[in-house]
Amino acid sequence: MRSYLTYRLKRLSIPILAISLALGARLLLDPVLHGRMPYGLFMIAVIITARFADTWETLVALILGFLLAGWFFVEPRSSLLISGASGWLGAACYLFIGLAIIWIARTGHTAHVRELTSAVQLRKFQEELEFEKAHHCQAQAMRGMLTQILDGIEEAIIGVTEKGEIVTWNAAAEKLFGRAATEAVGQSISFLFPTGTSQGELDLLEKSETGKKIELRKMVRNPRDGSQSEVYLILSPIHDPTGKLKGATIIARDSSGKADGSMRSSAA
Repeated sequence: MRSYLTYRLKRLSIPILAISLALGARLLLDPVLHGRMPYGLFMIAVIITARFADTWETLVALILGFLLAGWFFVEPRSSLLISGASGWLGAACYLFIGLAIIWIARTGHTAHVRELTSAVQLRKFQEELEFEKAHHCQAQAMRGMLTQILDGIEEAIIGVTEKGEIVTWNAAAEKLFGRAATEAVGQSISFLFPTGTSQGELDLLEKSETGKKIELRKMVRNPRDGSQSEVYLILSPIHDPTGKLKGATIIARDSSGKADGSMRSSAA
């Protein structure tokens, strides 16, 4: 509160200084002007205040100028009374022009504030855009690194959503299932298995909501050479912090390459 009052007092010094200089200059010129143009220099002080201060400071300058001109230079002097048509006309012109200056200054100030606000918003938008771009580049780099890691694993790694849609497919999965990543990603996991078992495969995701891994064997057909083989699958569910199922990770390997045939399995 004190800092605000200090700021307002500093701003108030602008109209007081401008009006004081106008009064001093008008007193020096009074022997030459002889009561003519009583408001001229005060109007210049109002314009200067409007240039360097806000609306209310300009209004203070306008009122001070009107009172000082009426007291020192408008007949009858040493009085705030105004006599004669010329006196009233001069006062009316001074107030009208002064108020017009305040309105113009206010409009210009509003436009300037609007421009500054637009510039700040534009800069903020640019910063957000640059942040999103950097985040996107970082995400792409991490995705590329993850792809390289997955492709370096000898076991097939498949990522699926909670609806059973394939989103991750590494090089080992291409080799095991005979389908390229471009063919598999976006497809339902059921398309990997023989026709007629799709509902059963989707039920696996529902079973995974218990939070336990599911191990089973399934027959798959390699579309490249028409051969069929049995694969061993381990399905691990993925949940969000609230416990809601978000998807699953499936690790697959050819059963014929397993050394231990005692692994437990679920019903197909």
